[in-house]
Amino acid sequence: PDDPTYKFIKEMKKETQRCKKIIENFLNFARIPEPVLRENDLNRVLDEIITFASNHPDINNIKIIKEFNKNIPLIKFDEDQIKQVAINLILNAVEACKENGQLIVKTDFGSSDYIDIIFQDNGSGIPPEHLGKIFEPFYTSKPKGTGLGLAVTKQIIKQHFGHISIESAVGIGTKVTVSLPIGDRKVW
Repeated sequence: PDDPTYKFIKEMKKETQRCKKIIENFLNFARIPEPVLRENDLNRVLDEIITFASNHPDINNIKIIKEFNKNIPLIKFDEDQIKQVAINLILNAVEACKENGQLIVKTDFGSSDYIDIIFQDNGSGIPPEHLGKIFEPFYTSKPKGTGLGLAVTKQIIKQHFGHISIESAVGIGTKVTVSLPIGDRKVW
């Protein structure tokens, strides 16, 4: 740390990791594999990813609140892909929040035969003119964003025969709802 080149080397390492992430995201978007649907406990998987995310250095001033409905049934999903969806949405929410921000991750019964996962933050919100574009590949309003996170997330949810929706108000926060089907689905 006392070396004059330390901060430059540290910054180079950080930017190299960022470039690696961009390339990985691009490759993942280009070929998202078909999900391997297995019956699983959604609450358990979300609990694991929240525990993992809580150790991320950007989350140290954000409070994550879990509100899991203990009565939701096991449903079929690809655990790795749903973890990717959750971490994308958690990190987006955290980035939108200032210090002492709050993110609620909730599971509950949704409309008809769906289980909803709700990610609700009290961050900066998304301007209305951006809402219609946020799922487009390579669209980003972030200085260091790739524009692939939400595009990949939407594709994963679609391959699970689910739905994703976003409600947002500037200065109030954002609510993302991911709906996954209960039982087998063959069409959207």
